[in-house]
This record gives sequence, structure tokens and C-alpha cells, in this order.
Amino acid sequence: MKLCIGIARGWATQDGRLKNWVEVLQSQALTERVFEFDIPDYKLLNGNEVRFCQQLSENIETSAKELKATPKIFVLPYQNLLMDEAECLDKIAYFLKKIYKEKRCKEPLVQVVGSAFYLYKNVDFVDYAQYLLTEEEENQWKQDKVLKEKSELSVGIPFRLNEEMCLQAAEQPEQAIELEKLQAYPKKVLFMLGGVQDNYQIKFDVADALRLSDRALDFAMSGFKVIFMNQPTTPTDVTDFIFDFCRRNGMLFYNRKNLMTGEPALRYDGKFAHELMLQQQKSGDMYPAILSTLKQNGVYVGTMGDFAYISDALALKLRTMVYEGNNLSGKRYYCKRLADICVQKQYVFGFYDDKVFDSNVKLKAFPSANKSILKLLIDKKFQKFKIFTK
Repeated sequence: MKLCIGIARGWATQDGRLKNWVEVLQSQALTERVFEFDIPDYKLLNGNEVRFCQQLSENIETSAKELKATPKIFVLPYQNLLMDEAECLDKIAYFLKKIYKEKRCKEPLVQVVGSAFYLYKNVDFVDYAQYLLTEEEENQWKQDKVLKEKSELSVGIPFRLNEEMCLQAAEQPEQAIELEKLQAYPKKVLFMLGGVQDNYQIKFDVADALRLSDRALDFAMSGFKVIFMNQPTTPTDVTDFIFDFCRRNGMLFYNRKNLMTGEPALRYDGKFAHELMLQQQKSGDMYPAILSTLKQNGVYVGTMGDFAYISDALALKLRTMVYEGNNLSGKRYYCKRLADICVQKQYVFGFYDDKVFDSNVKLKAFPSANKSILKLLIDKKFQKFKIFTK
């Protein structure tokens, strides 16, 4: 009998990480019986728990109706959104089991993914995101044998891209033509520019771009073909600076920022609008296709404020370097902690580590969050909880 799995959408439904979790969980569930359901409003949880529980039950029933199956596993993504988020998720796990008890159904398993440190009482398995834990919390986890039996410590970031997706992008006619420029270069490096996020909690400015351009010259002198890309949140003046730098130094630049449309913060209206518009019409978004060219002798350079250097580059097993110089607010302490963990454990190169130029120096394999999300729960818990019992 195939599993039926319910994945909570969480409160921050526009959070890109939530979309990542949903796609990863669906792809790893080994069943087509996966559905998403909404968690009722946060204010309702604090104001009327009875109504919250009723609404939760109704949401699940509505979402699962088409599958004609009862979910046996519920997955709750931790989004690092609220001060008491872990406590709320633990309460929701209690409600889920209460709903099943009232319906006289077998108690479901509940898993939280990407969580900060919290001693859950009603959750069966927890995927703790290492970068959200302090060193003291991490040591506590390591020393608690009982806790380790029902939890896992991982990078806590879901990987959406895979090699097949990138290769398919590279085979698109308009992108394949553009990629021909890179075929003559045995070594390539992709610099992903940072951006400004959440009212400048994460900053990336021309000073940061200047440091990246200096490092790009080091790569060029070491025989690498240098490629730069911006992203939707990269400031326009940074895009202009790097585009001009690339043009003057024989490097490639690809734009991912909206041209003349969209929200002001995401819109490009700089002095190279005509050139970037022609590029967009010619080749579109080159990001996945470019990643496919880095598998052999390629390097991916990301920024501390953008988790793509983990979720994309490491999912594809690329040699990766992280720029740790951009400014972050105190609320984004975990971005620096993640970068520090990656560098210290030699999962990625530090920005000024020249060992990146030596192909004989190998990075350590990063423990993928995807492994511990659902598959590990299934591996460890199936026999104990008899998931397949009819």
C-alpha cells in the first residue's frame, strides 16, 4: 500500500524555501499520494485553539479528498518566521494526533524539517538545520542519545535543482547556441552577485561587487573563463558596474533581473537596458544551463546572504566558494553561521583560499538536507510504526 503524505504550506506561503521543501518532499516521497494543506491563521492559534483545530481538520480533509486516502505522515516546514514558531509547530503536531484520535484512526507520524533547536514533545522526527543552532545547542544535541534517535542534524536547506534539469536547460536551442562560447574553455568560474533583501537585512553593494571583480581577475590569471550573473534583488548600480567590468575584461555577463517591469526594487532601469534586453530576447535565463557547464573543472562563487551556493551548487556537486564580506543585520546571524560551518568543515572554499585553483584539492561531501527530510524518517520509523499496515 502506498503512503499518503500531507505537507503543510506554513504561514509564509510566499517563502521560496517552502516551495523548495514541497518539491523535494514530493520527489522523495516515492508515492503520488502527496498533498499540500494550509495551516490556519497564526492569530487563531493564539486566540481560539478549538476553532484552530477544527479549521486544521477541515483543511486537511478538503486537500486530501481527491486522493481518497488518509495521510499517515505529516510534514511541517520550519520557516524561521516567528519567535515561538517551534512551539507552535509542536502544538500543531498535537492537534494532528488529536484529530486522528477523535476519528479513531491510527496516530500519524509528524516530522518537522529545517528546524531551530527545540525539544519537541509531539513530533516524531525532527530535521534540525545546523546553521540555526548555536554551538551550545549543537553540543547538547550531540550528547543527548535519546534526542539523536528521533532527529537529524543537516544543512537544513532543500535542494531543488539537479543535474538532469540543468542538462535539459542546456539543450534548449537558444541556450545551446549561447553555451557554444564556453566550449573552448576547459576551466570556468561563475560569480553570482548578491542582492538586497528584507529592507536591507541583507546588503550587497558596489563595494562588494568590487571585491568580487578583483577576485575574478585572480581566476582569469589562473586560466578560468569568468562568468558573472546577477539576480532579481541585485541593485541596478551593481549590475551596471559588473556589466561594464565584464565588457572591459573579456568576461561574460548574464542578467536575471527584471527589465523595466515589476516592483521598483526588482526592476532594472540602468544604463545598459538595451544590451540586456537584446540578451534576454536571445537567450533568456541562462542560470541552469551555465551550471551544467561547471561539472568539469568549474567553480561556483556565491555570497553569504544567498543560500544558492548550498542549495544549487552543492546539489550538483560543484566546487564552491563563498564570499563572506557582505553586510547582514543581526536578524540574519544564521547566514554567517552557515557560511562559517561550510568553510570550517571544508564543504566550500573561503573567498580568499587559493587552494580553489588546485583541482587536486578536494572538498568534503556536504550532508544533503534531502537525505534526512523524508527518506531517513521512512528508513528509521517504518518498522516501528508499521506504516504499511492496512
